[in-house]
Amino acid sequence: MNARKTIVVTGGAGFVGSHLCERLQREGHRVISLDNYFAGSRDNHVSGVEYREGHTKDIARLIPETPDLIFHLGEYSRVEQSVLEPDIVHDLNIVGTKGVVEFWKSKRCKLVYAGSSTKFGDSGAARYTSPYASTKADNTELVRETGEREGLPYAITYFYNVYGPRERSGVYGTVVEHFKRMYSAGSPCAVVRPGTQERNFTHVSDIVDALIRVGEKGQGDEYGLGNEKAYSIFDLAKLFGFGDNIVMFPERSGNRMTSTLDASKVRSLGWETQQTLPAYIEAFVREHPKGTPRDKRVLVFSTTMHPVAGLAEEAFAELALALPDVAFDVVTARFTKKAGIAPAPNITLHPVGFGVPFDKFLLPFLGPLKALSLWRSRSYLFAWSLMASYATLAGIIFKNMVKAPLLVTLADQGLDDVPLPHRLLLSLMLSQADQVYGTHGAQEKDAMAASGSALPRNTLGEGDAFANALRFAYADIIRKSQTVYRTAGKKILIFSLAYFPKHVGGAEVAIKEITDRIDPEEVTFHLITLRFERDAPAHERIGNVDVYRVGGGAGYLAKMLFIPQAAWKALALNRRYRYDGMWSMMSYMLFPVLIMRALGIRVPFALSLQEGDTFEHMFNRPHVALLRPFLASGFRSARVVQAISTYLAEWARRFNVNAPVVIGNGVDTARFGKEYPESDVNEIKDELGKKMGDVYLITSSRLVKKNAVDVLIKALALLPPNVHALILGEGPDESELRALATAKGITGRVKFLGHVGHDSLPLYLKASDIFVRASRSEGMGNSFIEAMAAGLPVIATQEGGLSDFLFDEKKNPEKPITGWAVEVDSPEDIAHKVLDVMSQREKTAAVVRTARAMVVEKYDWELIAREMREKVFSKLLS
Repeated sequence: MNARKTIVVTGGAGFVGSHLCERLQREGHRVISLDNYFAGSRDNHVSGVEYREGHTKDIARLIPETPDLIFHLGEYSRVEQSVLEPDIVHDLNIVGTKGVVEFWKSKRCKLVYAGSSTKFGDSGAARYTSPYASTKADNTELVRETGEREGLPYAITYFYNVYGPRERSGVYGTVVEHFKRMYSAGSPCAVVRPGTQERNFTHVSDIVDALIRVGEKGQGDEYGLGNEKAYSIFDLAKLFGFGDNIVMFPERSGNRMTSTLDASKVRSLGWETQQTLPAYIEAFVREHPKGTPRDKRVLVFSTTMHPVAGLAEEAFAELALALPDVAFDVVTARFTKKAGIAPAPNITLHPVGFGVPFDKFLLPFLGPLKALSLWRSRSYLFAWSLMASYATLAGIIFKNMVKAPLLVTLADQGLDDVPLPHRLLLSLMLSQADQVYGTHGAQEKDAMAASGSALPRNTLGEGDAFANALRFAYADIIRKSQTVYRTAGKKILIFSLAYFPKHVGGAEVAIKEITDRIDPEEVTFHLITLRFERDAPAHERIGNVDVYRVGGGAGYLAKMLFIPQAAWKALALNRRYRYDGMWSMMSYMLFPVLIMRALGIRVPFALSLQEGDTFEHMFNRPHVALLRPFLASGFRSARVVQAISTYLAEWARRFNVNAPVVIGNGVDTARFGKEYPESDVNEIKDELGKKMGDVYLITSSRLVKKNAVDVLIKALALLPPNVHALILGEGPDESELRALATAKGITGRVKFLGHVGHDSLPLYLKASDIFVRASRSEGMGNSFIEAMAAGLPVIATQEGGLSDFLFDEKKNPEKPITGWAVEVDSPEDIAHKVLDVMSQREKTAAVVRTARAMVVEKYDWELIAREMREKVFSKLLS
């Protein structure tokens, strides 16, 4: 690159990014780095480079400059670890990259995207084996499609196993760096089975040189950046001279066997690799002495061990059996008079206490003394506590006695509802450990919230790299076992007043979207609902749910009779299927469960709060108030209460539920955010009679008072004649709303479309211009986030759960603006906001982008289903 340019490098403080920034700055360019320091380090800063700290989703706010070129390297970049952290991967790779793509579109510059070679591993099959691989592959397609559609310059590169100076160690480290650390420490070399998997190891300086050439001359996809000479992991160990000092670890999810590299496109730009792996390792070995060989032995603290064992202990035994060359000395409470039998030949038990359950309280006092005697006679790589428990207290005291490095794993520990005294103890334990790792990202978030601090990630000294391999293998076993222990072959019975295909609201959509994303071999779902129409089948399968309909009719009496009818049906089904859990969709659906419990059926149950009305409307009406004590007992008896908004979570607290789980409803962001063919959208516009210059407001809801469709009609009368309203939905207020449109003289501008199938809804949104619904009350509001995902500006009140995600520039100046807030029952306010949206196109476009990014980040159904599985179903079925 000859002329001085302004160049943005996302991930500029990372391994590859810092080398790229250094090269670009040396060539005289203005270089702006954007990094959130998740994997990057300030130690990698280069003099002369401008550093901005933040998430890539906020790139437009953090970098107001218009660059000539963007190198997008700032994503999650560890294949196997991504299996344990899917939420973080989604946040950084999906949410973050969509922000970068929007920034690229607005700045109209060139983008060079750093894809991953995992897309081509195992003949393309590897892209589906880990969240990292799949998100990186999806992003390459997003960049390519955007570039071609928008006519923007772009290039997509694929990195192949980069190594070199500034590599990271630890959980996000590279395999070459791990081997370097184990070589220097004298610890055994940890090799993931089978060891014959091949990689195209490529030096970072060669990668940077290729990126520079692609940035200057490259256009399009498929720039493979890698050394065409492949080496197996066994070859790598041999280059370091580990000999037979190798420990084979279990095969990992996401670990591909082969690489497929085609570097012809980048070679056509004049690029060739200059560095080789053998030369690099030879230089390292020459300059660094090999560490004194260390015993393959680990000191373990565990509160219990066989014969008293749970998932944590069973997983440890499985790990030990998979690592026969590693010796494990386990300090544990004796706990029972029955002699403990080591669950694997390489495990030696060292119990303390008197053979009673009280022994666990003695473990923090007797355990360190036992460990001290072992430490003096043997050599250990590190000390390890299986869970944050009494064993960890023993480990911490021992650590402080001999300065031994201590790893704490959280196994299957539930940390989402920890009482205050336990929080104080947990905070002490976790802060004193050298490293603390959870089984997955959600558990680590709970641990940080409970302890009030970040989890320590300090070095374990000479055993650090080996410990990383061990704790990963242990977490992988726990994660796989959790699925089997908690959900395999389980059956859940759902109570929902309405359900597909005709009677669909936010709650019904939630049931279907969540259950569709759970393997039916793991959890079987049955659902009891009201038979609104006589011709509706009594039993049918919809998606992953077996639907049973009882009763008949849509009137008030039919709905009241549904409660005993549903309970009676549930009793019959339970005799046949023996349910493991029940799920009440909304408060009133507690009544069938309470009837069953009164009859002696004590199946644990979960309650989801999805109500759209106010608390007063739901519970203070005379006929309901009489039954509030029964509902209150249902709230308190539920094993888990889930609310779709912070507003509804307060309902649970009013019934003395201390820790409701807040998990919102979601959106199929791929479907609602999809760019439909223009011909399909135009077909809908023609059907509606939409002409050039027309502005269509759209609302989708049941036609009832709380949804305030009457206020929209009154607002329409205040707007210019080219503004029309589409009203999607059915309900008891339809005749009154039609009469109101007639009275206002705007019948020709209001179209009542009735029931529109959920599958067709995205096209109607795409054919419209503004979503408006001035709800008088709202539990959350799926329709609003669906409109945001579809790219429509949203005008709404901030009643109830709407305040969780609809942020207005005047009412929420501290928040990213996602819509226009109006007052309740104010058609004038709606009209004013509609005109504001119509007149300020740039502002509207910015708000739409922010809202869509928020929905993708927080409300995608994939994320919601995962949270429901981990925080609701897992707890319900445990």
